[in-house]
Amino acid sequence: MTWTHYRLLFRLESPLHIGYRKTGNLMQTRRYVPGKNLWAALTERLVHLAGQAPNAQAYRRVGAVLKQSFRFGYLWPTYEGRTSGWAPHFPWSDPAHWDYLYLDSRVGTAQMPTSRTADEGSLHEVEFIAPYTREGRPVYLVGDLWVHKDVQGNIQVNGQSIPLNWQTALQRLQIGGERTYGWGRLRLVEPANWEANGRGPGDLPHWGNGWHWDEKDGEVVIESRENAGEGGENHIRLPVHALAADANGSKAVVNLQGPVEPVLGWERQSAAGYRLSQAMIMYEPGTRVVSALRQAYLAPWGYLQGPQENDA
Repeated sequence: MTWTHYRLLFRLESPLHIGYRKTGNLMQTRRYVPGKNLWAALTERLVHLAGQAPNAQAYRRVGAVLKQSFRFGYLWPTYEGRTSGWAPHFPWSDPAHWDYLYLDSRVGTAQMPTSRTADEGSLHEVEFIAPYTREGRPVYLVGDLWVHKDVQGNIQVNGQSIPLNWQTALQRLQIGGERTYGWGRLRLVEPANWEANGRGPGDLPHWGNGWHWDEKDGEVVIESRENAGEGGENHIRLPVHALAADANGSKAVVNLQGPVEPVLGWERQSAAGYRLSQAMIMYEPGTRVVSALRQAYLAPWGYLQGPQENDA
């Protein structure tokens, strides 16, 4: 067995904003945490625990190792008592009620330091997933993590050793936007015992019924079982992004039906600053699987990509 799968359960301890899009003055949040955000938060935490912040090379080196040896699933909200097994609460199950339960917003504006009046044009509203539902229940985030058996114990950066104590680092994370205000704080609830909770290929209950993971050529592959067919009410839904067009040498995923969006973000390239990453055209989470999905590869940041050409 090359990969070990872990189930993650975080308690959300402050508002969570995952940048999505801006509508007027409203900065909307995504309804989930993509794997890339989890990867970035773990990278940052490991570097800080090693006392290497703000060493840019340390961030790049640790981030590269994590991309090679980890597969980061998406995190979805839920609340205690909703189900007996901490199943994620997907927005498409009841969209209007979901937004009512989890979403809130705060309005703010920049202040002129001399006059102590609002800076013109700076009024904005930030949407977030709240740490408590509107019914007063604590909110949790549930998801998956895959760890390769050859994960390194230490990472060398300019003669300095950074311990890859990822189990310790995952206990407390800060993720998403508005972190200077204390937003995005997560506390790991499960697993309390990593060895007992780790397991090999099998079903993915956090993805919903019908999803299964396995290994092929040293990679994590995801498959779905047959469903109700096109137009049916029991379609299997995809709880992550999936490539809708070939990109960066990776193949698109077929047998999907749903909305697409360009996915991109700011990435640090050097000490000179940031630049936008190349956009990838993706099926959005919630996309329907119109026929059984076979051998879709799980990318390091948790989205799905199609089989390579030599896998036909």
